[in-house]
Amino acid sequence: MSIDCYLLRTSPNNRIRIFGELGFVEYLIEMAESEYSNNLDLGESWAAIHYMLTIEVPTTRPSARLLGIQWWDDSLENVLMGGENIPYECAFEFARYIEPTDVSLMAEKLNQVSVEKFIRAYDPDYMEEIGIPPSGWKRDTQTMDWLTQKFLALKSFYQIAAKNHESIIIYFL
Repeated sequence: MSIDCYLLRTSPNNRIRIFGELGFVEYLIEMAESEYSNNLDLGESWAAIHYMLTIEVPTTRPSARLLGIQWWDDSLENVLMGGENIPYECAFEFARYIEPTDVSLMAEKLNQVSVEKFIRAYDPDYMEEIGIPPSGWKRDTQTMDWLTQKFLALKSFYQIAAKNHESIIIYFL
């Protein structure tokens, strides 16, 4: 079974409802899926992108805390694994909320990662060995184009959210 990653830009004015109303996050997701203007579908590329940005296996910030793993606020780990749990359970733990100030910081950090640097981090053999999903990583043009396209979309998504002073919800289905 594959797990797909989605990001949703939202107004920080929604914060209280996001954390307090169980059905509100579901409503935002349904609206984003019908409008396609404020969401990003990374599909199955998310774990590879996380690995290529951090050289680490994906672990969410809340899980890292529970395991006693050190976490830095300015780390690229926060791009896909950061934020605080919100009351919306999804396929990979809970959905998470990233504050606008953290969105801006991650947008800056992502801007520092060139496509060349991103591509150099691709190690299909090691990704297979440590279990980065989905399985079947290989070094070919099609895979590299797909990952690069998703990475550039992620960078752009964060840039737009930062420019608009928006927060981001990360969820997995």
